[in-house]
Amino acid sequence: IQVHVWHLAKALIRADQKVTLVVGGSMAGRRLNKDLGRLQIIRVRFLPGRLSPIFPIFLEDFSFNIRVFFWLWKNQKDYDVIHIHSRNGMIFGAMARWMKKPIVVTYHGITKEEYLQNYSHKPPSKKLDAWIHQNIASWFEQKMYHKANEVITVSPGMKEALGNSFGKRQEKTHVISNGVHTMPEAHKKRKTTDIAFVGRIEPVKGIHMLPDIMQRLPSHVQLHILGTGSGTDQLKRQ
Repeated sequence: IQVHVWHLAKALIRADQKVTLVVGGSMAGRRLNKDLGRLQIIRVRFLPGRLSPIFPIFLEDFSFNIRVFFWLWKNQKDYDVIHIHSRNGMIFGAMARWMKKPIVVTYHGITKEEYLQNYSHKPPSKKLDAWIHQNIASWFEQKMYHKANEVITVSPGMKEALGNSFGKRQEKTHVISNGVHTMPEAHKKRKTTDIAFVGRIEPVKGIHMLPDIMQRLPSHVQLHILGTGSGTDQLKRQ
């Protein structure tokens, strides 16, 4: 369960809503579902494609998505809104028009951009796996983008990337930035404040704004960047 999904679930519970998180579970052993009152965690078993000698990326992603599709199809009657997080649930999201409940999709990225520089140096077998996964996943992502009731992106850059890749849908696409927790009191006593950026160095991440932001902050604030991407050289020049 990713951190922002967990915090979204807790915020909804504080707003007196019931939440179910559908996540991946092991093929072996117990299912380990959890009922925490207003929060339920459902673990669906799926094929661990990463262990396959052929097409591990494609098999893992689509094995999970197929299991999620059938679980949601069976249980959608129990929910008022279904929220799909990026590719997780994209098969169900691509068929939103024929489903019985409103579907909201949050895009943190799109498959095509993730592959732009990540697989150019890989051996042919992994390039083929990536090509198959990229093209099929992108088809589902585009269908989901156009058929979901509402679309959320985490930055204006991500909204623009979606529009450029899948077509404009401005009236149904909303930017909601990831939240940041306030600093605990214990950390405020340190002599320096260290900020870490971990991720792809791409325009869609908004990282190009960091040098200007750092110039406005006190000298005790230090920035550490861990990542690579097409914007690395430009960031160094800044």
